[in-house]
Amino acid sequence: MLTYESCCKEFAKARTSLIFKERCKKIENHTYIFERDGMMAIKYHNTFIVTIDSENNYYVCNGNWYTRSTLDRINRYLPIRLWQERYGWFYTLKGVLHKFEGTCTLTQEDLKEDEEFTAFVEEAAVMHEENRYAC
Repeated sequence: MLTYESCCKEFAKARTSLIFKERCKKIENHTYIFERDGMMAIKYHNTFIVTIDSENNYYVCNGNWYTRSTLDRINRYLPIRLWQERYGWFYTLKGVLHKFEGTCTLTQEDLKEDEEFTAFVEEAAVMHEENRYAC
């Protein structure tokens, strides 16, 4: 998972690219960090797949490329996981299943609530397991 701060640290090492004619930092094969409008953007091939603002809100776009490699790259930089099932992409947030329609916004508030929900579910599972053998 990347945050705005970690992107800024990587981008500090950036140079002006001969390919893109602007400042960027290569982080993986065909994957670069750019600064756009005060936000940090991850570009995979010709698509800005993840953009992170200074409050760590994530803006995700697959550019209508529903490929395994695009899904893999998006998952490397998000705090949640997307997965493919029967030709569709999905993710869960706060215990609710969402279909990924090419773009989505993950606010810091959503992510915090999702983290709290996940912790609650894990705690309930542990309590259930302990009570199962209490008889």
